[in-house]
Amino acid sequence: MMNHRPILVLPPTDVQVIDCKQSEAERDFYEALFKRSKVQFDQKNREYVLKEFSDSKEKMVLLMSLKAGGVSLNLTAASNVFLMDPRWNPAVEEQAIMRIHRIGQKRVVHVRRFIVKDTVEERMQEVQARKERMIAGALTDGEVRSVRIEELKMLFR
Repeated sequence: MMNHRPILVLPPTDVQVIDCKQSEAERDFYEALFKRSKVQFDQKNREYVLKEFSDSKEKMVLLMSLKAGGVSLNLTAASNVFLMDPRWNPAVEEQAIMRIHRIGQKRVVHVRRFIVKDTVEERMQEVQARKERMIAGALTDGEVRSVRIEELKMLFR
């Protein structure tokens, strides 16, 4: 089994990006796992794709959406996660990351986020950090209300 396999996590609603990456990846023996409203893998096909990724020496990268990667998966064959699109809710990203960082994982898991400076995505990352502080109890109720208004203002600066 190949070590340090990456998982590229694409935006869950951007089917065109996923299709583009899938076509590119197939030429290089990559495997794809998608959960879409039109085409969803049944449990048998899903298990097959995951087994192929885990066992194959040729299947080097797994492409998936956060929706597909966030539930009922054990992806310990990978140790690198590339998050291509931030989510409003940091827990959604964390759940997908935890599919890789599970019992049985023998390697350090590396998470990389691709954020372009001075973009909505950068501001979304700031919003995520604020939400994480709220969850941790770092803000009072008054500060939470203020933060919500500031989140909206920050996105459209």
